[in-house]
Amino acid sequence: MQPHQNNQPSVIFMGTPEFARIILEKLFHQNFPIKAVFAQPDKPAGRGKKIKSSPVALFARENNIPLFQPDKLRTPDVLETIKQTAPDFIIAAAYGKILPQTVLNSATIEALNVHGSILPHYRGAAPINYALMDGRPETGCSIMRMVKEMDAGPVYLIKKTPIEISDNAVSLSLKLAHIGADALIEAMRLISQDKLKPKEQDHTNATFAPKLARDLSCINWQDSSQKIFNLVRALVPWPVAATQLDGRQIKIYATEVLNTRAGAQAGHIVHIAKNGWTVATGTSDILVKEVQLEGKTKMKAFDLANGLRLESGTLSSY
Repeated sequence: MQPHQNNQPSVIFMGTPEFARIILEKLFHQNFPIKAVFAQPDKPAGRGKKIKSSPVALFARENNIPLFQPDKLRTPDVLETIKQTAPDFIIAAAYGKILPQTVLNSATIEALNVHGSILPHYRGAAPINYALMDGRPETGCSIMRMVKEMDAGPVYLIKKTPIEISDNAVSLSLKLAHIGADALIEAMRLISQDKLKPKEQDHTNATFAPKLARDLSCINWQDSSQKIFNLVRALVPWPVAATQLDGRQIKIYATEVLNTRAGAQAGHIVHIAKNGWTVATGTSDILVKEVQLEGKTKMKAFDLANGLRLESGTLSSY
């Protein structure tokens, strides 16, 4: 069982993916009394459609924390459970549901959200992906008060970090989870001591990062190599940037912008080597390094070229 310390504020935690699990784990190991965890219901996943628990649900079960996975938060029994729990803080991090005002009001100190952007930029479901897609030099985590309008509440604390050339959506999400957890713990302690006040966002500068969709995947080889590089790293692990070769879909997981320019038709594979395929774009060439043929496992681009006996060819949009 989790150790309790009387001087730590109590928490109801709401989250689902790995980003949220990292934050929950840090709260747990900092001895915040976690009265309950809410996560999305277990869902079928993978080719076998086996029921799979989210990282947050698994962590709660492994550490004997009361776990709730309701389809809806607005049902009387769920609302009563939260009201009776009466935590000091309600914390949400990538939960995947809008919290009703009655839930927010159940926190005796504050209802906080850990959001993976520098607010007011990239409000919405996919801030990390869109920051990468747009080629931003930096991003961060914002600790804000939850209000009725999505990601529009006043902000207590923002911690920033550079976006490295090696980052993709997976690595950046993990980095921001650790940054967000530390920022959250700092904010909770200061708020509890009445030493931190929130600041209203500049709503006129708000930008949005809607939920990812499959139609974002299609690579336009007429685009610049930098734009294609940003798209590829923004869309892992889902929906993954993709192209076609001889009518077959190929997902692309990793690329590198090159300084060369072959002058070939955009999308044309001009060279194949052990480090990947050199492909012409609307600007400089790009190196395609890691791919997946439809129905196959992910592999190095060179290995797929060998398997297909590929010498050159033209990658096309859908």
